[in-house]
Amino acid sequence: MSQLFSPEWTQELATLWNKDLQMREDLGSIEFSACVGFGMISEQTPRVAMHIEDGIVHQVEVFQRQALDWDVRADEDDWRDWLEHGFGLERLGVMTSSGRLQFMQGEHRKMLRNQAMARSFLRVFELMARVKTTDP
Repeated sequence: MSQLFSPEWTQELATLWNKDLQMREDLGSIEFSACVGFGMISEQTPRVAMHIEDGIVHQVEVFQRQALDWDVRADEDDWRDWLEHGFGLERLGVMTSSGRLQFMQGEHRKMLRNQAMARSFLRVFELMARVKTTDP
């Protein structure tokens, strides 16, 4: 078990991501390549960065001020709630409009207009729920 968004935790997520046919096919079909940060709203920077090329995660590292295409943040309690109880499309609008899920970088509306991106974003939450996480 690892701390939420530690490099070890995120590497396990990357392994699940790369084994997931739906993720690879959806994001590969749109040639999705990006550097995505994940972290907590209360922290100045994201904890970790995932480098994705054509839908496949190629590298996970501690955030070191690299340029991000997407920077996704929430409070730790919210992350843990979503990992335990799920996160669907119906909750996405509520969470972003209330500020509980924030895109510090990247445009979530653009993502929602692309079916492959939206489906993959929601799928990430399903994969995150499968990664063993230690208590804070």
